[in-house]
Amino acid sequence: TEKWRVLAALRADKFSAPDDTYLAYEFASTYKLNEKNLVRVAVTRSNSGSFIGYNYLNVIVPTPVPGLNVTQTGNTNLNLFTVNMIEIGYRAQLTKSLQLDIDVFNQRAENFTEITAKEFNQMIGAVTAYQFSNLPTTATQNGATIGLNFVPNDKIQFKPFVTVQETTTEDLPSSLADPSLDPTLTYSTSTHKNTPSVYGGYYFNFKPGKKFNVNLNGYYFAGHRQYDATDETSTSEVGDISGKFLLNVKANWNITSQLSLYVNGRNILNSNTREFFGTDRIGGLYMVGASFSLR
Repeated sequence: TEKWRVLAALRADKFSAPDDTYLAYEFASTYKLNEKNLVRVAVTRSNSGSFIGYNYLNVIVPTPVPGLNVTQTGNTNLNLFTVNMIEIGYRAQLTKSLQLDIDVFNQRAENFTEITAKEFNQMIGAVTAYQFSNLPTTATQNGATIGLNFVPNDKIQFKPFVTVQETTTEDLPSSLADPSLDPTLTYSTSTHKNTPSVYGGYYFNFKPGKKFNVNLNGYYFAGHRQYDATDETSTSEVGDISGKFLLNVKANWNITSQLSLYVNGRNILNSNTREFFGTDRIGGLYMVGASFSLR
């Protein structure tokens, strides 16, 4: 109808390994309450592809004991990683120059895959067989995003947004071993600390005249901790990701229709904290340049 819009999409993926058909879909709908207010809802499902390593890995590592090897193998019967999402949004044109966007969402991820211990040899006191397996773990993320778009005139545009979220993991195993090998295996539920609880960004553009333009953009995220298999105890310093505010700025001056000069600052506050596990500390970058069009 004039006020109501519906979008539906369906996709089917047929794999040889796993030998199954997976459906991905999206159902979205918007409804205009009036000329200045709109609500929307979306229900979606997506899944990963099928990976050759998960399915067909076949690594044999000899041990000091003759005829005894350690094997790492794939699994052609894995369930594919799947995410289900529900999203509800509201958009309002508060004034002629100010637009508000609010979005709340719920995401649930399941069928995580990890290589797990399957056989233990008492003679050498070590695991001798590993295989990719699905974990019973699920992760649920609940959050909300608020965004503004402020355009008071043709010279200024300001678009900030912020997302607040919490992720909870359920049935997380205490070790990556088959239950028959680890009698102490337990499963836990906890708030996931490996994703930032707050993430936001901004875009500000100022064009006082035809020849000059200034743009500021960047993002902020709260401190969190990232995990890597090389840090089994989750205590390594390189996994502590501090909260960060990044400010970028670029000013451009069009001297003629063909020649322009610019200054460009990336991370101008020179924050050199890591953004991902074990990555370099990248400081500020400051540039001055010119561009010339042959046309």
